[in-house]
Amino acid sequence: MKIKIGLLALALSITLVGCSDATIENNDSTNKLSIEENKDTYKDNKEQEINKEGIENSDKNDNSINTEKEESIENLEEINKENINIENSKEVIDFKLYTFDSEDNDKRIVLKDIHNIDKGDTLKNKINALLSSLKKDYFKDDKANIQLESINDGIATINLVDENSWRKHFQGSTGGYINQKTIVETLLQRDYDGEWIKGVNVLIDGKKQEVFDHASFEEIFYR
Repeated sequence: MKIKIGLLALALSITLVGCSDATIENNDSTNKLSIEENKDTYKDNKEQEINKEGIENSDKNDNSINTEKEESIENLEEINKENINIENSKEVIDFKLYTFDSEDNDKRIVLKDIHNIDKGDTLKNKINALLSSLKKDYFKDDKANIQLESINDGIATINLVDENSWRKHFQGSTGGYINQKTIVETLLQRDYDGEWIKGVNVLIDGKKQEVFDHASFEEIFYR
C-alpha cells in the first residue's frame, strides 16, 4: 500500500513538473513573441519617424527652393525695371544721311534720317554709326569697306579700303563728285549743334593719295 501511494505521489510530482515546464515554455514563447512584436512596433515607429522627418525636410527644401526662385524672379524684375529706366532716361538724337541733287550738285538733300543715336555715346561710336549707314544705305556695296582710323585734334581720319572696290563709285564727273560730297557732308553733320568733329581726312588704302579722276581727297574737309 505504501508503495502504491509513493508511486502515485511520484507520478503526480512528475506531472506538476511537466506542467510547470510547459507553462514556463509557454511564457517564454509569449515573452519572445511580445519582444519580437515590440521590436517590430519600435522599428515601424522609427521608420514612420524617419519618413516623417524626410517629408518635413523635403517640404522645407521645396519651400526653400520656391523662396529662392521667387527671390530670383523678383531680382530679375528689379534688374529689368532698372534697365528699362536706363533706356528711357537715355537722350537720343537723329543724324542725317546726306547726298546731293544730280541736277544741282551743290544742293544738299536728306536721303535718310539715322534714328536713335545715343547722345551720351562716344564720338567714335557716333562716327561709326554714320559710316555704317553710308555703306549699307547709300553705297550698298559689301566690298566697299569704309573704316574710322582715328580722331585726333577734332579731325576724323577715315580709310576707303581696297581702291579697286571703290573705283566704280567715283567714275564720271557727276557721280564721283556727288559720292565724294556724300561721304564728307554726312560725316561733318553741319546742322548738329552738339559736340562734334572739326573736319574729315580721307585715306585710300591707308595712304593719302589721289587715285580717282573725279573725286579728290587730297585736302582735309573742315566743317
